[in-house]
Amino acid sequence: MCPFPFFPNSWFQGRCTRWTLKGPFVCVLLGIVVLLPTQGWTQSAEADHLEVGTGVGFLIPHRASIRSLIDGHAHQLHVNWTRKGQGLWSCSRSAPRWGFGFRIGTTGASQSIGLQGSVLSMADLKLARSLRIRLGVGVGWTQKPWSSLTSEGRQRVVIGSPINAAIDVGIHRPASFEPSANWHERVGIHLTLSHQSNASFTQPNLGTNLAALSFTAPVWQQSRSFKAILILLKF
Repeated sequence: MCPFPFFPNSWFQGRCTRWTLKGPFVCVLLGIVVLLPTQGWTQSAEADHLEVGTGVGFLIPHRASIRSLIDGHAHQLHVNWTRKGQGLWSCSRSAPRWGFGFRIGTTGASQSIGLQGSVLSMADLKLARSLRIRLGVGVGWTQKPWSSLTSEGRQRVVIGSPINAAIDVGIHRPASFEPSANWHERVGIHLTLSHQSNASFTQPNLGTNLAALSFTAPVWQQSRSFKAILILLKF
């Protein structure tokens, strides 16, 4: 199934057999990113970070009616951008970061839910040593919500709206952006729980809970000092 159904008759559509989220393409891309040097290497803690990754997981059957709808595993593509926290927030927390995240992927319930995606505003806080907790809140999208127009749509009892609230909670060991880091240190490991629902504004609203193990790699970073130099050069 094509992971880009919202691009009909596009360049992507003719290549869906090769560009599936659970195919080898994303894994190969992630490997290349890990092994090649990252652009804009600077002091890591002061820099803006951009990372991409892929993950695999499963839909949690928190209701008995959801269990029979699951037909496989979930596969996801992640893009995360974060920046170091400033001001009072930075003083009261240990190495806080904030940023935005993008998620899209299959859910493991291809007939009743289909694909899901989300755009999140994130807070990233240090727990202990190299472990951090990441909290995200934003807007989610579901490909196959309930619909009264067709008999197939009336069988989709999980969620009643295509646009929903999205919440991400997870613990992770972030990828290192240091130029001297070994390849395995440049792979981030993430355990996340992703939730989508519409707060019962539309029925049905069983909601979805997706647990996933994801791996990310750094692709770009830029320091504040580098930005300041660029601004001065313009004058």
